Amino acid sequence: MGRHRQWCSVLTVDRRPVEARGATGLGAKVLIVDDNASKRLAIRSMLATQDYELVEADSGRAALRAVMQHDFAVILMDVRMPTMDGYETARLIRQRSQSELTPVIFVTAYEQGETDTVTAYASGAIDFIFTPVHPDVVRAKVAAAAVLFLQSQELERSLESITALNVEMLARLAAAAEFRDDDTGQHTRRVGDLSVLIAERLGVPDQRVELIRLAAPLHDIGKIAIPDAVLSKPGKLTVAEFEQMKTHTTVGAQMLAGSAFALLEMAELIALTHHEKWDGSGYPAGLAGETIPIAGRIVAVADVFDALTHARPYKPAWSADRAIEEIASQAGRHFDPGVLEVFLSLTREPGRI
Repeated sequence: MGRHRQWCSVLTVDRRPVEARGATGLGAKVLIVDDNASKRLAIRSMLATQDYELVEADSGRAALRAVMQHDFAVILMDVRMPTMDGYETARLIRQRSQSELTPVIFVTAYEQGETDTVTAYASGAIDFIFTPVHPDVVRAKVAAAAVLFLQSQELERSLESITALNVEMLARLAAAAEFRDDDTGQHTRRVGDLSVLIAERLGVPDQRVELIRLAAPLHDIGKIAIPDAVLSKPGKLTVAEFEQMKTHTTVGAQMLAGSAFALLEMAELIALTHHEKWDGSGYPAGLAGETIPIAGRIVAVADVFDALTHARPYKPAWSADRAIEEIASQAGRHFDPGVLEVFLSLTREPGRI
């Protein structure tokens, strides 16, 4: 019960709706961190007319709890606090993903020459307010920091929207390239999903897994350049036709080449290498073993499994068991034995594939 009462005293929130607070404070949350209640009250009174949503914390630990519950536009923090000082608190706050961009302003009784500015800025501070505190200085610095934070949030949302749009455009382009060969247009998505499962089980780093997820659907983008007479031929391809079909790897890589973006670099790599074989008998370059990039080796398995288990103009769909048996027989020849073992382990788990 005592601990509960202490927590209630740590955080005090102005819960007025944004529209009732006006535009001066932009509806932003401000965290005031100080172990001295009278100092917190003084800062609160200075900002009371600015229509911020004010939250108080009486220690570094309370501040950490607060940033887990709220997104703050500005944090005003005392440097000298017991147990955990402002520098350490700010450093730990920076490790919380939702607070890494939140401006921290230290309010300190240290003289300007006594302040450890190196430690302060390293911990994530952007500014200082030295005592005795002047209300106009507090209001001006908090307002500037709040605007900076809100603008950075808006920029981040804009960048996320642009990224999402670009990813969607690439996905639609991948589906368009595959549509003539797969009238459901879902082959690319399925290959991406299965490639992710294999990559995760192999222990590929998360960032690379995400690139594979987004890039794998573009593996057959070069099929755009393959004539319908070859791509949709119901019978076996002639030698000349197969040579033409093989060019979808190099054409796809050329379409994706020259980008400075990691996603398109990964897509280029996969497009070029997903038909290489472990024993060196694949195309277009006849790479063998680990000279084939791991992403290409992963997508090779996912691509063949999906192609075998779904109907194509030249063949009916195979059962999953038949496809798995055929793929397993190609260990050390078509497929990387290590990648293949991971794939086979996934097939033994109900509902995974």
